Amino acid sequence: MRFCFGPVPSRRLGRSLGVDILPRKTCNLNCIYCELGPTKTYTCGRAEYTSVSEICREINEVIAGGADFDALTITASGEPTLHASLGEILACARALTDRPLTVLTNGTLFVDPAVRRDVAPADVVLPSLDAALARSFRRVNRPALCVDFEGIVFGLESLRKEFTGRIWLETLLVKGVNDTEEDLTALRKAYARIRPDAVHLNTVARPPAVSWARPLIGRELEEARAFLQQGLDVPIEIVVDTKRRLAEGFHPLLEREILDMLLRRPMRRDEIADLFGCGGDAVARVITGLLAQGRVREEPFEGKTYYRAAEDI
Repeated sequence: MRFCFGPVPSRRLGRSLGVDILPRKTCNLNCIYCELGPTKTYTCGRAEYTSVSEICREINEVIAGGADFDALTITASGEPTLHASLGEILACARALTDRPLTVLTNGTLFVDPAVRRDVAPADVVLPSLDAALARSFRRVNRPALCVDFEGIVFGLESLRKEFTGRIWLETLLVKGVNDTEEDLTALRKAYARIRPDAVHLNTVARPPAVSWARPLIGRELEEARAFLQQGLDVPIEIVVDTKRRLAEGFHPLLEREILDMLLRRPMRRDEIADLFGCGGDAVARVITGLLAQGRVREEPFEGKTYYRAAEDI
């Protein structure tokens, strides 16, 4: 499959059937924590980067093939709202399934009314807002010059007024970068303006784009959550990695599919076993073979070993 992947176990969405609608790392940000590595195509220009008809045909093929999923998630190895036909893709998906449609986005382009209209068919939009201070935004998200920082919160406010579905806002905190009291105070004010249905608090959980991007520990995350929650009626929760076990045999263990997934995100062996519904020994054999072939590399992070597909496979 060129566009569809999974379903994958999602912390917030259950079994999520992903639809990756952009060429790899096409984005207007270059976030220091991004598990996909540095941005390759740095742009704010909306265009039809990939064929809508091919995307819709593949979604139909996967659904017709009996894929078992809880939500269909429009995402990208970059920023999906850069696709000028996002609305058409969502409308196509809506016609093919009655499962919830979700959109993962960095939230920077909702200042554009056309982008807000495009996400209208979705049931849930999950935008990010990692910083509400310009200097912290530049440090953690490293935006392209074309990104309108002042317009980000305004765009999310406008989305809240127009969008009839749910908005789950995510903030990822990086230790020593966007977690100061001043940062958290500014974020709390932004949450009050945006009025999302929920705020999901996160930290660096996988090998990041830059080696010095470090996570907050559990106690620090809880302290940040409590500070952000003060005087705010929007629920704030800390999201953590799922330990949900998929049914045995849910997904066949195929080398190509493991490689496809590792191109999109680094994963641990236990996560791969969960995703593909197989035993740890089987995963170990496949990973050992891929390492020997140079098709996968190890990346240690926070005392755990992750695996990432080599860029040139």
